[in-house]
Amino acid sequence: MKQANEHASVTLARREGRIHPTACIGAGATIYGGTYIGEGATIGEWSIIGEWSIIGKGASIGEGASIGEGVKVGEGVKVGEWSIIGDGVTVEANTEIEPGAIVRAVIEDGN
Repeated sequence: MKQANEHASVTLARREGRIHPTACIGAGATIYGGTYIGEGATIGEWSIIGEWSIIGKGASIGEGASIGEGVKVGEGVKVGEWSIIGDGVTVEANTEIEPGAIVRAVIEDGN
């Protein structure tokens, strides 16, 4: 993992998006335009973050996870490896999503 301001083999399609300088982005990750990656967030290797998504402070996206367009991942959320979060889903703060899960609806705080 490298800090966002370090060079890594990461595809960043920036368009009005922002990656906090303390975020760690894994090699091979793809982050699409308009996305915000919060302070201390970790994006695993080979993960995909869709357009206009928000990854909250301290959130962790596991290796190979796929986050759809317009997704809101709250502070402290842990998304397991190879999980899929559908377009427009909100995952509220401090929630843990199991590896390989497929999420298509809102996940409330801590559930």
